[in-house]
Amino acid sequence: MQKVAPIHAEDCDLVCPITLRVFQDPVIAADGRTYEREAIIRWITEHGTSPFTRQPLDIKDLRPNYHAKGMADRRPSSTLSYSKFDESTIYRSSRVTPANNEVPTNKTGNDHGSDEGRCCRRRLFILIIVPVLVALLICGLIVGLLMRKYSSMFSTSTPSISICIPCT
Repeated sequence: MQKVAPIHAEDCDLVCPITLRVFQDPVIAADGRTYEREAIIRWITEHGTSPFTRQPLDIKDLRPNYHAKGMADRRPSSTLSYSKFDESTIYRSSRVTPANNEVPTNKTGNDHGSDEGRCCRRRLFILIIVPVLVALLICGLIVGLLMRKYSSMFSTSTPSISICIPCT
């Protein structure tokens, strides 16, 4: 029994949201999402709609996603490990196909997100929030120093101005 290789954060954009496997033949559907060709054809045949937006999809509108294909092909497809038990080398392919060529579907009933979306949103969140927090911290320090400097200038009593008008 083969085990599925774990999906790492850098692989999120290379995973089909239906099969949860790394792309081998990715296509872009009219909903703007990328799917494994076989999985989305089966989905459209059975449901006729997008798995995410529930809008109608047509198999004729599927277009190859050469960028995702290139990225998936450049991804290491196998790993070597060393067994201390019998001092042998173990070769494992990280691309695992489902048994009897069935495409597994996510039957949790929650179609509001996917591993792909969650992973990418987390990355985007970190890329936006961290610089914003650093900028706020710097602004707070600057405002604090300026207030301290100028508050000491105004805390001393200001001399009153007196005007002398000669009497005639």
